[in-house]
Amino acid sequence: MLSAALRHGTWKEHHLWRVLRGVKLLAYNTNDNQQNSHSSNDNYSHYYANSTPTQRLQRAREILCYTVEEGLVEETRRIQNNHKNNIEIYHRPAPALVQHLLTLYLEAAKHKQQNGNNHNSGIPFADYKEVWSLLAWMERHGYHVQSDKVLDELETIIDFDENNNNNNNNNVSLAARRMNRLDYIKAERKRLLLSVNEDEPQKEENKLSGRRSAPRPRTDPQ
Repeated sequence: MLSAALRHGTWKEHHLWRVLRGVKLLAYNTNDNQQNSHSSNDNYSHYYANSTPTQRLQRAREILCYTVEEGLVEETRRIQNNHKNNIEIYHRPAPALVQHLLTLYLEAAKHKQQNGNNHNSGIPFADYKEVWSLLAWMERHGYHVQSDKVLDELETIIDFDENNNNNNNNNVSLAARRMNRLDYIKAERKRLLLSVNEDEPQKEENKLSGRRSAPRPRTDPQ
C-alpha cells in the first residue's frame, strides 16, 4: 500500500506526522476494546492495531526510512521512464520529521537504561545502538541533527554500546569509533552555527542523497 501511495503521489508528509504521533498514543495499545472503538474514525489504526509503544516506534522508523528510500527510487524511475527535464522533483520527508524520530529514540533509550523493559509507562524503549544506527542512516541520506540540545545528549552517550554500558573490549576499535562520533558531533555543531538559512543546505543535500557510493557514516555502530 505504501509503495502504491508513493508511486501515485498520494502519500503526504502529514501522514508521516500521524504515524510518529501514534507511537505514544495509548489508544493503540494492546487492548481490543480501545482499538476497536478508535479504529472507526482513525485511518491509521491498521498500522498499530494491538501493539506496544516499542513496536510502534520500530514501525514508525521502518515507514519513514522506506518513504525516503523508496520515494527516491520512484522519482528516479519516473524521470527515466518519461525522459523529461521538467518532471516534478521528489519532495522527501522534511528534516523535522527525522529529528522527531531521533528524539523519540533518544527518549526510548534513556527509558530502557533507567527502567529496563517496562511497558507500563506507555513510553517505548530502545538500545543506544539503535540511536547510532539511525544517525548512520541520517548521514547516508543527507539528514542532520537540528538542535544543540540533541547534540549535547548524543555527546553524553558517545561511549555507549548496544548494552547501554561502556565496553572495554577491543580498545583500538572503540577509540576509533569514539573519534568518529566526536568528529560527527563537532561537524554538526559547526553546521548549526554557520547555518543562517536552513533550507539552502537541505536543497544541496537532496541532490546528494541518492548516491550509493557514499563513505561509511561516522556514526555507524558496527
